[in-house]
Amino acid sequence: MKSKIIWKDNMAFYGEGENSTNQVVFDATSGVGGNEEGPCPMEMLLISLAGCASMDIMTIIRKRRKEIEEYWVEVSGERRDEHPKIFEKIDMTFHVKSKDLTEKELVRAIELSESTYCSVWSSFDPDKTEITYDYVIHPPAEE
Repeated sequence: MKSKIIWKDNMAFYGEGENSTNQVVFDATSGVGGNEEGPCPMEMLLISLAGCASMDIMTIIRKRRKEIEEYWVEVSGERRDEHPKIFEKIDMTFHVKSKDLTEKELVRAIELSESTYCSVWSSFDPDKTEITYDYVIHPPAEE
């Protein structure tokens, strides 16, 4: 697997993977010379964790033939003050709107992502970064 970062201007960079035709924009806040055109690398790390887990979870749920009306993840991280400013704690809340998904099925999908499938989740050192999660199953919209 290969990726490339291309400098755009100031603190903005384009990132691209060898198997993708799309680019992502990384940038920094204006306080450190950025234009805020995209997420900073640490925000992208949170997005990558939520994205990786979500791909696993949705694959598992779909294999169970569950109907998903909406799905989203809220993710937040607390970083230490000294360099390197790694995440000491990350918290994710998985939201699913479904009429037939049970709590047990969702929990199992999240657990499988955490323990087996999500490469991003497994890339964090559990001695340095505590990752916690919660979930909400929302009722479907009234028809």
